[in-house]
Amino acid sequence: MTIGEPRPRTSSLCDLWISELKAVAGERSVRPLTPKERGQLKNIANGIGANTKQVIVFAIRNWPRFAPKAADCAGLSAWPDSPHVGFLLAHFDVAINMLQPIAATAAIDKHEPTVKPSAPIPRTAKEAPYRPTQDEIDELLRSLTEGANS
Repeated sequence: MTIGEPRPRTSSLCDLWISELKAVAGERSVRPLTPKERGQLKNIANGIGANTKQVIVFAIRNWPRFAPKAADCAGLSAWPDSPHVGFLLAHFDVAINMLQPIAATAAIDKHEPTVKPSAPIPRTAKEAPYRPTQDEIDELLRSLTEGANS
């Protein structure tokens, strides 16, 4: 986020998320956001900045295209079938990258300068290593000692 760019308020982002889901889902009821999801929307706004609303609208309206692409970029084999705040938080950089060519085309059509979103959050090469629980360790040790006694 660049200094001077206002970040959208979390309450307006929650309203936007719900209204976009209703628009995509038709007349189906949409559940209210949990406190965790509200916090995730705030984190999305902190990461993106002034263009947060455009990214959210794009991701929800283009979920069938966005989610598989985000999963592929992250090396995942599965993704949520419907818009999911946590998934967008983890992969909003992909939505920004998908949105940039659209923004550039719109700017060319209107003869306006292209607005570039904030830089995507860099990803680490490796995720945190798997840490087994104490029960899993005990089970492994039991199986090894039983195998050695056979």
